[in-house]
Amino acid sequence: MAAFWHSIKWWTSVLGWLGALASWFQIVVVLGFGREEILQYKWKFAVFVFLWIIITCSYFNAMFTVPQPVPKKYHIEELFDEDEKNVRIRKKASTLNVFTVNYCETCHCIKPLRTHHCKMCRRCVLRMDHHCPLLQVCIHHHNHKFFLLFLFWPCTLGIYVTIITIPFVCRTVQNIWNGAALSSEHHLLNSAIMNAVVIAISVGSLLRTQIQSLILNRTTIEDSQLSFIDEDELSNGFSLFDLETKLKNFCSIFGSSPTTWLLPIFTTPGDGINYPYIVRYGKELVGQGGPPRKKRFFEIC
Repeated sequence: MAAFWHSIKWWTSVLGWLGALASWFQIVVVLGFGREEILQYKWKFAVFVFLWIIITCSYFNAMFTVPQPVPKKYHIEELFDEDEKNVRIRKKASTLNVFTVNYCETCHCIKPLRTHHCKMCRRCVLRMDHHCPLLQVCIHHHNHKFFLLFLFWPCTLGIYVTIITIPFVCRTVQNIWNGAALSSEHHLLNSAIMNAVVIAISVGSLLRTQIQSLILNRTTIEDSQLSFIDEDELSNGFSLFDLETKLKNFCSIFGSSPTTWLLPIFTTPGDGINYPYIVRYGKELVGQGGPPRKKRFFEIC
């Protein structure tokens, strides 16, 4: 039954977002610009279409990029004897790249670093950030960049539409002041402009929160976990995946090439399992590590 309702929510989200994207394009382009406006201000039309296309691509990538499964080496066959199961878990964990042993009773696997079990998706998700209620999917290692772009580009579009429609708003205010009646098209465009302002503010606020976590190389779940830790303990020392600079933390999701940062293509480095880490105590560096280095052919032989 839970799976049925989750499927209903997912399809409702998909149809809702597709309808919103189609409506925005129709209202702003067909009614807003009009044929004469398109011919007179081609660059406005071109910029809007570009933003609309890149938002749509970011949405589809964020929505339909499935999280990769936890590797088989992390799985343990289901055992009913608790003592034997605990022995196998400890033995298996000693061979894996994990700080602490977190065993998932549902998936019967040792959770890799930064992996969490999502009750909505009913699976363990690699580098799970959160389960997005708007998209009805998990935000994880393989679609986190697309999700951030899906926040960035609509915010940009909202600001853009707000700016380019300022002359229209001024004319509308003047017509109202002069007592002229507004047509149905004017009402639709006014709704679209208000929608653009609301999107720019609301999505911008969410994007700001996500960026604050990103430049510290934290997920939403990790941020919520840290909120329960005493501030003195945080200042004295703790182990996180902060790579010392905001740029390095940013590149851990967007990749090292600036030319692809804002494009909806997958450039996130890593496999979602192994992560570089730095351990500090206060300002003192205690230790650091990273993903295991791949052996060369002669080392294997």
